[in-house]
Amino acid sequence: MEEYIARWAEVICGWEIRDLAVQDGGTMGAYPASRVTWMTGGNEDTRHWDALMVFTDLYTYFYGFNMSADYAGELDDLREDVFSQLELIFPDE
Repeated sequence: MEEYIARWAEVICGWEIRDLAVQDGGTMGAYPASRVTWMTGGNEDTRHWDALMVFTDLYTYFYGFNMSADYAGELDDLREDVFSQLELIFPDE
């Protein structure tokens, strides 16, 4: 699963990734979720990515933040607040 997530992360950001960390993100609805962080770039262009990935029967949903690594710590509360309010809702078909 971590290899799948790493390939997904590279496609999303368009850069080679490093320091990939995958943690259990609980569930969203009845589906498993993972909290995923990684870094891209270097020096003053270093970016910190923080994402919640949800894996349904048919799709993978990605809710993420891409921010300067210099300010990532200052935005921890904002990210946690946003992630805690997300819902996965499927309209009646």
